[in-house]
Amino acid sequence: MMSAYNRHGGTEARRHEVFARERRTPALSHARKGFTLIEMVVVIGIIVALAAIILGVARSVSEKSEVDQTQNVLKLLDLAMGEWETASDRKLSWGYDGTPPGMKYEIQSGYSSSPPEGVAERQTSDCIAKLRSSTGSKEILAKINDKLLVRTELPTPRVFIRDMWDKEIVMVHPGRLYDPVNDPPSVIKDLDGTIRTTDAIPNVHHDGCEMRFGACINRRVCFVSAGPNGRFGDLHLDVAASSLTQAQQADIALAADNIYSYTLSQERAP
Repeated sequence: MMSAYNRHGGTEARRHEVFARERRTPALSHARKGFTLIEMVVVIGIIVALAAIILGVARSVSEKSEVDQTQNVLKLLDLAMGEWETASDRKLSWGYDGTPPGMKYEIQSGYSSSPPEGVAERQTSDCIAKLRSSTGSKEILAKINDKLLVRTELPTPRVFIRDMWDKEIVMVHPGRLYDPVNDPPSVIKDLDGTIRTTDAIPNVHHDGCEMRFGACINRRVCFVSAGPNGRFGDLHLDVAASSLTQAQQADIALAADNIYSYTLSQERAP
């Protein structure tokens, strides 16, 4: 009897153990099928991080494409200028008519009309009109995407060229040839024999722009885009580095992403 009881008792205990195990197993299986709150937070964090990386890469690729397209426009303008100079056998002249006495210029330095804003843009438009007068240069300019051209009829028919950020491209022009007889000592003479062009009205427009962007080399016109930030800034090259104010340093920072048709000389005043 004891042997049978122990046998039956042991069997009953084992049944209870198996039954308890079977009750626990579904619960454990169900827990493995879902996510804990911590796991969900980690997964969401990974997705957000990946999305940020993808968007950042896409933005960088898009910005590089816009920079490349703008550089191509500047190269075409540079080629058109070179073609015009070859066909004309001279450099495009820039300055005030009658300075020195008897001199005439193709691009006028400044405008006497008001308002003074947009002087550089109008001078660049004058330059484009001059380039279009040459068959070879006109053919080169025709390669520029028509969407980047802005045509106006009043008060004078003009063509402006914009960059990929819808900002007008301007030109930096070397000054007229230095006149040792009539030019005052304050005039800066560059290595190519021209005078350094400066802002006629600071912070309002840039007339010639060499003090703002850098000195042209070999009397060669340079075309400039304001770049992705849409602000040309100002290098303040007439101010020594040790004398720059915070506002001037901020202007220099704005100019950091400017795009040039070629590298200008940006030597700062001592």
